[in-house]
Amino acid sequence: MPKYSGILSPNGKTPIDWRLSFILGKKEARKSLTILMEWEPDNIVVSHGECIYGNGLDFLKKSFSWV
Repeated sequence: MPKYSGILSPNGKTPIDWRLSFILGKKEARKSLTILMEWEPDNIVVSHGECIYGNGLDFLKKSFSWV
């Protein structure tokens, strides 16, 4: 199932059910994402998948472009 939902690396994205849960809270999600982006991370440790080594900010931008 994960293969068909598009959540697997290297081009994984947030599952559709998670994105739908933010319909009423997109403003708050954008505020949180802005804070994360201000940290300008190089690396991101992912507890449930491949860790990101280098270009962490680009990864965040791509991963959360739906916000």
